[in-house]
Amino acid sequence: MVVPAVPIGLRYRILLKEGDRIRQVNHRSFRGGQQIRLIFSSNMNGYLYIIEDGSKGTRRLLFPDMRIHQGTNVVNAFQEYELPADGFFVFDETTGRETLHVFLSPTPLSELELANLPEGAIPPPVWARVETLIQRQQAGCSRSLQYSEGGIPEAQPVPVVAVVPSVYVVQYAPLLYERIELLHYR
Repeated sequence: MVVPAVPIGLRYRILLKEGDRIRQVNHRSFRGGQQIRLIFSSNMNGYLYIIEDGSKGTRRLLFPDMRIHQGTNVVNAFQEYELPADGFFVFDETTGRETLHVFLSPTPLSELELANLPEGAIPPPVWARVETLIQRQQAGCSRSLQYSEGGIPEAQPVPVVAVVPSVYVVQYAPLLYERIELLHYR
């Protein structure tokens, strides 16, 4: 793989549904029953993959998924993609840590072409390929830059409702890898 001349960039936000209200949040801790939607956009045309490493020890492909974006993981530069587009991911009652492994690449990744998995479940031999890709990516690139926009000046009190920052991840690497940790409690 060749390192691109322009860094790969990914912006993401988390929306939380509370009753009939949806708001953007900057925290990463959620209770059972809460519902979230993820919004991603990239600075390039490419391929987006999202794998959940769940608190129950299960691993599944969240994106691409036939129920989301017609099963394609092709993303266009500067276009927002809501996952899921027509619903929300719901936290069940199992507490723990939900880890989302996000990959963005200018070309399809053979290690992550995981089509036809029952319920998106990733079996151990396939997960071993994913782990190898993660290790290779972490060893092969410098630490990513993360930027949160919209900081609140210290002199002002923190408002109850405010513009919540997005997270920007930028990497000079053949592909972008981001690990999103979501804490899940009762």
